[in-house]
Amino acid sequence: MATTTTEVNQPLIVVVSGGGPVGLTFSLHLTMMMGKHVKIIIYEGRWFVDQQRKVRWQGEEQGKIRRDQVVTLQDHVIDQMPDYIKQGLFQKINERVWPTSRNIPIREVEDRLLDLIQPFVRSGQIELVPENLHEQSECLIKGNFDILVGTDGSNSFVRRYCNIQMISEGLEYACGVAYDIPDNVSSIEEPLHQALNCVLTVSQTRYLVNSSSSRRGYLNIRLIQDEYNELQSRLEIFQSRNEPLDLLDYNRYPQLPVWKIIRQGLLFFKISPKYVFRVVPIEINVRHASIVARELRYEVEKNEKQTNEYDRNHYKTALAFLAGDAAMSVHFWPGRGMNSGMKGAIALARNILRSCTINNSITIRRPLR
Repeated sequence: MATTTTEVNQPLIVVVSGGGPVGLTFSLHLTMMMGKHVKIIIYEGRWFVDQQRKVRWQGEEQGKIRRDQVVTLQDHVIDQMPDYIKQGLFQKINERVWPTSRNIPIREVEDRLLDLIQPFVRSGQIELVPENLHEQSECLIKGNFDILVGTDGSNSFVRRYCNIQMISEGLEYACGVAYDIPDNVSSIEEPLHQALNCVLTVSQTRYLVNSSSSRRGYLNIRLIQDEYNELQSRLEIFQSRNEPLDLLDYNRYPQLPVWKIIRQGLLFFKISPKYVFRVVPIEINVRHASIVARELRYEVEKNEKQTNEYDRNHYKTALAFLAGDAAMSVHFWPGRGMNSGMKGAIALARNILRSCTINNSITIRRPLR
């Protein structure tokens, strides 16, 4: 297929569905590597535009609940990042709980990556769209892009749009107990040191604590299906009554097996139940996509000024890719997929750059192969 000079000089148009850590990591790396040769448009429905016209994450003021997990980013992932991202991501946060890794709250990852992307938004290289990508989005109707990237989670719209099947390997069940221990507590309620949390975590297989400075984090608990079903049904009753969470109230939270399991876990890690503010049942569907790349074909409007083969056929070819949980969800704890997701995003950005590099210079040829 012929490629005109005009097409070569135009930037590669990349549409990203999902502005979470994986989508932002991909966009940052591709923009920093390709510069003016790429234009990236990121769709994310969890964003909003504030009064200063800045795109931010929705929170309690917007009636949304931010994620509370603390994630463990491995050094082998961090080392792949340029200094600009590495320093911005871990500025004033350098908590090493486990060897060769760092702990960081997931909302810090989301906020900091969104801040790091702002200079590229101001330069026009990246556009942020505070809505979810959908079938009636203008870019999908007109097909005016070269690459579509799905980093939109386990329930990926892009994966469904591309008719890519997921292969399930089975279900796991867990619950997340979110807690926040204030700084000014009595010595009796002081949390355990992170080193002791590590020892207690590896000494058994039921509980795992991932926290920031031992104070704010998640107690993750493995459950069997009956325990999961019991917890879910109980929480639905409390939610329907709009009742606040209070594990110290034994009348509303009786000595049923699942509540005993939660209380035992809190006691094991010396976390007072009064600092628990959320309990979330988690069904973990261990699965992966059958493929992670797909060719898409779009009809294009005829341009009378061009007579090449690309125009005569009245269609164009674009490529779609999946990354992160959209492609693979085989981690057993919530938030554990960030390492594989970020590494996949970095690899995808590098491969796109490699496909556009000819004789040590970036040349955009369409369709991208």
